[in-house]
Amino acid sequence: MPTDLAPVERVRGGRRRGVAAAVSAGIVVVVAVAVALLGVPRPPSFPSLADDPNPAYVGTVAYVRDDGPDGWCVTVVDASGAPRRDLRCGSGPPPEWIDWTADGMVEVATAATAGGEPQVDVVDPVSGGVVRQTTSGWSKSGSPDDVGPMSSDGAVAEIRRDGERRSVEVREPDGTTRTVLSVEAPTSYDLVDVRWGPDGRWLLVVDGDGRLIVVPRQDGAPAVLADDLFAGWMLRVAVTGAQVANV
Repeated sequence: MPTDLAPVERVRGGRRRGVAAAVSAGIVVVVAVAVALLGVPRPPSFPSLADDPNPAYVGTVAYVRDDGPDGWCVTVVDASGAPRRDLRCGSGPPPEWIDWTADGMVEVATAATAGGEPQVDVVDPVSGGVVRQTTSGWSKSGSPDDVGPMSSDGAVAEIRRDGERRSVEVREPDGTTRTVLSVEAPTSYDLVDVRWGPDGRWLLVVDGDGRLIVVPRQDGAPAVLADDLFAGWMLRVAVTGAQVANV
């Protein structure tokens, strides 16, 4: 008598698939448990200033943000976390650099042509309109507020790396040293730049994930100001002490 084995094979196949799925799920669970038990570090997370602005942070940050495939925008945002404004957006090569001028405008240097110098558009940070244009190299004659790793009172900020530990230390003018930011993260994670806020009360830390992190000099918790800095070997970000209206 002929026997139909197909239903049996389907059952067996279903059981094999079920066993395979269960094994796969078990592996995922084991890996998750191992990560939890072994303490494998994950990239650090911070609260967002956009969700909870802090008016104690005085100043304005200009930066070039990532706007999707081949896209970019020059953006200004109040250090407190107030809503940001895009001054101009484009596609292709991003600006060579940006900076603040002494009169509170934003210098935007377009990508230079072969053998040529970049064109520098001086842009109003409120209207986004071009105030004037020049053709020169990186002037750095602009805002004296963007003081880099040394504050106006002589304190120095420095990034430290020790295994999976990443930290920012501040050496005060009296010689004492304090850690203002410390995270444990995978070795692939890094802090890549630090500069002072204009009043010396906060620092802007840039990490390898494209985040701009505001870190208080004294009490308080670090918070993310932006998380979409345009990737590249040059950090296209600048700080000024000016409070730009309606940013």
